[in-house]
Amino acid sequence: MSGAIHIETDYARGTVYPTGALFTGIEFKIPSGRWVKPMATAPWGEVLDPEIPGHLRRLGGEFFCLPFGGGGTVRDPVAGWENLVTAPTNEPMHGPAANEDWTFIAQEAHSVRLSLDLPDEYAVSRIERCIALGTDRPFTRSTVSLEIRRDGRVPLAFHPILRLPEELSRLELSADFAQGFTYPALIEPDRMACEPGKTFASLQHVPKRRGGSVDLSHLPLGPRVDDVVLLAGMNGPLRAAFHDDGYELTVDWPRSLLPHCLVWIHDRGIDVPPWNASYRGIGIEPLASAFDAPWAVSEGENPLAKAGFPTALALSAGGPVELFCDLSVAAL
Repeated sequence: MSGAIHIETDYARGTVYPTGALFTGIEFKIPSGRWVKPMATAPWGEVLDPEIPGHLRRLGGEFFCLPFGGGGTVRDPVAGWENLVTAPTNEPMHGPAANEDWTFIAQEAHSVRLSLDLPDEYAVSRIERCIALGTDRPFTRSTVSLEIRRDGRVPLAFHPILRLPEELSRLELSADFAQGFTYPALIEPDRMACEPGKTFASLQHVPKRRGGSVDLSHLPLGPRVDDVVLLAGMNGPLRAAFHDDGYELTVDWPRSLLPHCLVWIHDRGIDVPPWNASYRGIGIEPLASAFDAPWAVSEGENPLAKAGFPTALALSAGGPVELFCDLSVAAL
């Protein structure tokens, strides 16, 4: 099998591409009979430039990252996080799982299965990913199975990206977590909504850049933004209510394996191609990782790990490890 594959039921539909095993164009039918589109799509459509990492070519929908992160353009780390800028940056961002071309190995009307073999440098030898749609309700499940060639540790994540409404504060996020952390360095070109290196207990009251607080539970904020916060020790799924459209999306996953959620807020925040100050979306990323740090930072000692929040998944030879990410929709 090659090319994109469309899957559909009476309650959900979408398209799966081999590059990054991207699941995009996701739609759900709510009880009124209306189809809704909670996920972001790239305003540039598709980038054909092979120099652009795979996950950016149709950025949106949902995909899986292994290893997650890789570092980026940051400076002025807070105390304890100096290795954010000294550790080698990994290319491409989010590893081969998010960027390489997967192989389609099975297809039905409501599901598709893909596989990706990894080179010997990785403790994971093979990944299989199954995307299945609900046949009796508006629901999707993305399942990942990891085959392990040797003991190790790896940062990893699912990467759903929700769309941002046009009107301010009309997307409401609800999450129960042990501790929130703002990014522990300055993200260039400093369009951060939050003050770096701070903690918080509620999305409604997050330390704001240069003083005060900002409510991250109601988005969009208005100004151009590129920022991330980590919700460590999640106690349940994350819910996103689209008030203008009358429905709620729930993102759920196995928190015993992916204990945290990274919330990436991007509203026209990057100027360079293919972004061109045009992308709008919010990543709701179940993960075991130290933010989007270089892989060595997440795999080793760091302030989050020292505080009791695991930043990589421990692997044992022989495996496998099973993970999932569920998306479901209900009327408000």
